Amino acid sequence: MPRSEILQLQLENDLLAVDLLSINLDREWLYLIINGSILPSKEELLVLLGEIARLTNTNIHRLKLKYNYWLYQ
Repeated sequence: MPRSEILQLQLENDLLAVDLLSINLDREWLYLIINGSILPSKEELLVLLGEIARLTNTNIHRLKLKYNYWLYQ
C-alpha cells in the first residue's frame, strides 16, 4: 500500500471523531484532502492536526508522533 494511501486512511480515521463543520479551514480544501484528490503539504498537515487536536481534546504531540513520517520526511 502506498504511503499516500496510508496517510489518507489515518486522516479519515482521525476525522471520523470530528464534526467537519467545526473545522476552521477551507471547506473545499478539506473535501479534497478527505477525498484523496490532494495530499496536504507538511505545513497544511500540521494545521489540520492542530484542528483535530483542538476539536477532540487530543494532545497535538501524540498526533505529531502518529504523523511523524509525513511531517519530517
